[in-house]
Amino acid sequence: MNPLFPPVPGLFDRLPAGRSQAGEGATTLLPGVAGPPWSWLLVPASRWREELRDPEAGPLPDAVILDVHEDEAGPGPARAAAAAALEQSSRPGSGLGQGRPWLRIHPVDSPECRADVEALARLGAGLVLPRTTSAVDVDRLTALCPGVRVMPVLEDQEALSHAVAIAGRSGVAWLGFSSRRVAVAWARPVLVNACAAAGIPGPVNAVHTAPEDAVAVVHEAAESALAGFAGQCVNRREQLRDIHTLHDGLATLPARAAG
Repeated sequence: MNPLFPPVPGLFDRLPAGRSQAGEGATTLLPGVAGPPWSWLLVPASRWREELRDPEAGPLPDAVILDVHEDEAGPGPARAAAAAALEQSSRPGSGLGQGRPWLRIHPVDSPECRADVEALARLGAGLVLPRTTSAVDVDRLTALCPGVRVMPVLEDQEALSHAVAIAGRSGVAWLGFSSRRVAVAWARPVLVNACAAAGIPGPVNAVHTAPEDAVAVVHEAAESALAGFAGQCVNRREQLRDIHTLHDGLATLPARAAG
């Protein structure tokens, strides 16, 4: 267990079932994964092979998000790479996990969003929607792609004021949260309560605002788990080891307490 995070009595009771400790009846959103995925890895869509097939780069995540929105290769090459990844995701050795990866597409008010959906929705991936500000954004996306699973990412106070409505929209499977523009301590309970009201797993933290700071990343993951978050996203594979250690260490607390 990571020495930064000693056992805290009762902590596990406040955590959702997760990567390796999901109980009977836990929600399963990725085929073959027991319970909601805890660790999420965001990679540029155009670099998924380099990022995921290197055996020395670190452990693999529970779920992969291919970034089409901010891929330096540009929207066209990113979409082509994402399509190739989705078509290969079920093959052994792809590195893409046991279910289809998710796609981080352009915001719904961008003309590139429609192009993302037209190029990629037929392949059945879930869509991560950045800069979601209201339930209307979700409705606009699901109108373009009926039946799609969506992770709206809430990034400011306006979005958080609509968290309950966003979480309750048809197609929403997760809520994502980016702490770039809002106070974290205030936002966390708002998001957790919105997810509970909608009957979906707890929120997923987006990539940390200082992703190169491994200690800060793990601290945020721990604090969020305490608040009821169900997932943590990173953009560096080497950080997954600590993220997994944190979760699995927390999950053993009832047995430790009983001993």
